[in-house]
Amino acid sequence: MYVKVQALRRRGIPNWGVFGRKDLQGGGPMIDIGVHALEMAHYVMGSPEPVLASGNTWTYMGNKPSEVKSMWPNWDYKTYTVEDLAVGMIRMKNGAMINIESSFAGHIKEDIFNFTIVGEKAGATWEPFQLYHDEAGVMLNSTPAFLPREDVFPQKMRHFVDVVLYDKKCEAPAEHGLMVQKMLDGVYQSAEAGREVKIG
Repeated sequence: MYVKVQALRRRGIPNWGVFGRKDLQGGGPMIDIGVHALEMAHYVMGSPEPVLASGNTWTYMGNKPSEVKSMWPNWDYKTYTVEDLAVGMIRMKNGAMINIESSFAGHIKEDIFNFTIVGEKAGATWEPFQLYHDEAGVMLNSTPAFLPREDVFPQKMRHFVDVVLYDKKCEAPAEHGLMVQKMLDGVYQSAEAGREVKIG
């Protein structure tokens, strides 16, 4: 029904490349780090079709000099034209909603890269993985005793080969990537327009 997605840095403005230039990067934290958490959450919820977006962006730190110690100090604030913080709400055709928050810089307790799901039968968080459900008349928080940390890259490459050579159904088709991009575009368009926008 509802997913909260967070890709937040307290002070993590990249001090290399063109991450601070909207004309070359396209956007700030929402398009750089928010996209990864959004894509994972959208996949886990079954990749529903987005129809409406409402959002806003703020720039309040990156475009100013800073003497605060951080992991990547001395970014080029003079050419910084992206947002420090972006927040969006996306409505899906099936009635589900995604709330996404993404920042390069924000007055928050700590960096967060996570998503939380609230469903009819259960809920869950991605990191650390925990399931929230009812069983035997009580509310339970279930945590696996062990989850192996595996390198999934070989599995991804095997899946790609199986799709291309053996017509296996693709688990991450281009249409799903396009929906994620439309969600990001919708949040940015809503921020510029100052109102909710349709996702086409």
